[in-house]
Amino acid sequence: CIRDSLEEAAVLTQQALDLSRERGPVLSALVAMAHVGDPEETAELMNQLSARYPQDTLIQSVELPLRRAALALRAGEFEEVLSLLTSVEPYERNFLDSIQYRGQALLGLGRAEEAALEFERLAASRSTWAFAPILRIATLWVGRAHAAAGNVSPARIAYQEFLEIMKGADEGVPLIEEARAEYAALMEATG
Repeated sequence: CIRDSLEEAAVLTQQALDLSRERGPVLSALVAMAHVGDPEETAELMNQLSARYPQDTLIQSVELPLRRAALALRAGEFEEVLSLLTSVEPYERNFLDSIQYRGQALLGLGRAEEAALEFERLAASRSTWAFAPILRIATLWVGRAHAAAGNVSPARIAYQEFLEIMKGADEGVPLIEEARAEYAALMEATG
């Protein structure tokens, strides 16, 4: 169950923070917290990390802007997401979630064509990061963006590819069920 997984992630994140407040564990904890944690607690931890490492380029220009962008995305602050990600652009080849967040923000702003290009760029990263989990989902986002833009043929192809990739997954995974429903609606609407 997704809820159990989120609760477990929260417990494990807190356990990691209880063991150490050093750079590595805090950065790892922030990845989870930005997506499922308390936004105020997450922001406070980011501020502490920023104050502790004011000259650290990776923290100041990449890690913290990425986590802040994830929080902004959760809050539906799409323009803020795009603004926060500007400092990450030179490093995004190694931080693929920046491309995902940008695509999701563009989609949230109704800029579906631009979002599709971002998600296609993310999906094309398979040659570099073959085993990155985010790349399995990138194809779904390509389909969603093309569907939102009214580009039926590429949307259909992307959904089919995603469902093929996920055909061996456990039954009842919410993301896969959503994709199946979206694909069925697309097929029904376009005949």
